Amino acid sequence: MKLTVLITSADLSEFLKETSDRGIQTHRIIKKDHISATMEISAYDLTTIRMVAAKRGDECALVKGSSITEMLRTIKARWLMILISLLLLFLSVMLPDRVYFIRVEGNAGVSDEKILLAAEKCGIYFGADRRPLRSVKVKNALLELMPELGWACINTSGCVATIRVTEKNEAYESNAGAFVASGIYALKDGIVQSVTVYSGESKVSVGQAVKRGQLLVDGNITEGNITKSGRTAADVYGTTVLDVTAAIMTESERLGGVVESHSVYSLAIGKKLINLSKDSRICTAGCVKIYEQENITLPGGFVLPLGIAKESCLCYDTASADDVHPEDMQLAEAYMESYVLEQTIAGRIIQKVNLQFPQPKDNQVAVRFHCLEIIGGERSEELESSYGKND
Repeated sequence: MKLTVLITSADLSEFLKETSDRGIQTHRIIKKDHISATMEISAYDLTTIRMVAAKRGDECALVKGSSITEMLRTIKARWLMILISLLLLFLSVMLPDRVYFIRVEGNAGVSDEKILLAAEKCGIYFGADRRPLRSVKVKNALLELMPELGWACINTSGCVATIRVTEKNEAYESNAGAFVASGIYALKDGIVQSVTVYSGESKVSVGQAVKRGQLLVDGNITEGNITKSGRTAADVYGTTVLDVTAAIMTESERLGGVVESHSVYSLAIGKKLINLSKDSRICTAGCVKIYEQENITLPGGFVLPLGIAKESCLCYDTASADDVHPEDMQLAEAYMESYVLEQTIAGRIIQKVNLQFPQPKDNQVAVRFHCLEIIGGERSEELESSYGKND
């Protein structure tokens, strides 16, 4: 804050020279007469300039200080900056606790508009307080308004509310009351390891080899001379075999130690980057470029599109390699294991054996996987009653 003081001195030029030597900045010097002048100084320099005046035998009087009237005058002169500061403070307090974006996930037959309209009636709308939205009360209200939904969940992250829904299986519900017979059939070749029947009659035993499409559990239960048809429910686990072949690199370049590196810092505003360094952001061929960005996060998790970006260029020493690296083999095996697990149903790998090609191939590896998984799947058909009909 600027203060205006009146200096009375026999030699004003020597007084100004001494204050300048002490690092005091003076502005708007107005000479009143040959021994006095007014000048503006910073409020932090008032004590120092009074000490200089007392040492020289001069007088220093405060003409215009930090009174309430002066503060109001300063506020009036800088009203735009103060208004913007108050607005930013208000937004930093209010934005993190409000919902400004709503998205819907998991719906297929029900439109987003219909779910959003129902959500608005439940209190999920633009500008709503995000804290009560995750309550069970809001979820149940949404399910009551939309009976076609079987499950709903509302999550919030920052100013975004995500409505995740699961629709009811109308085809299953329409057939739930119909007379349906079903059976558990083998989905693939394997050896049965366990059979747990909840409804139906088992047609296989543990240790039996089965082929794809073979009946494992029958829904037709025979009791004496009466055969009852119904829906089956069973878990049939078995061991299966799957051969997988993967290609690996035999000729490659290995990265050694870092030979040269440099970093460039930029001011990130949205998608724009303003370079703060003199270096270029261009990396030479053979170098690795790493991009990192740290945005400003307000209380409540609201992330502003403003931050500092760091781009590092690392140049490594390279060396040619003609043999298979152990890391490449590990990556190939990890890929094959993930592929095998994707092909199984609630399965796990119990054994793996490396296979040998009749004609060795340098760039391929083959592995036989023995898995334990569910090998039975339900196959159903709707039955029509013939009671009261003439053939």
